Amino acid sequence: MSLCPLCERQLLRTGAYLPSSDYDGQWFTFAICADCRQRQARLPRQARQRQDITAAHKVIKRPDRYEVSIWQSGDEAKLYARLSADALLRSAPPGAAPARARPDADGIIGSK
Repeated sequence: MSLCPLCERQLLRTGAYLPSSDYDGQWFTFAICADCRQRQARLPRQARQRQDITAAHKVIKRPDRYEVSIWQSGDEAKLYARLSADALLRSAPPGAAPARARPDADGIIGSK
């Protein structure tokens, strides 16, 4: 089973897919757990971006440990992350607090 790159626990319920690129420019998306997603929603943008960058570096170093999808372009990765976020919001369990949309999910992690 995959791990969440933020908390390093098993990824039982996906909270978001984040787009990023590796050092060679290969685009990918990776999953973070729902608990980390909700925790990050309360953080200031700069702190959230630092965590996203750290998580992306972990995924680049050990992609076999995490849920990763490889994409041909940044547009594909960003679109997948955006559409997945919409689908995850619709499939949230009843009574769950709605998560805010990630304002930085449409760019390279840490680019803004």
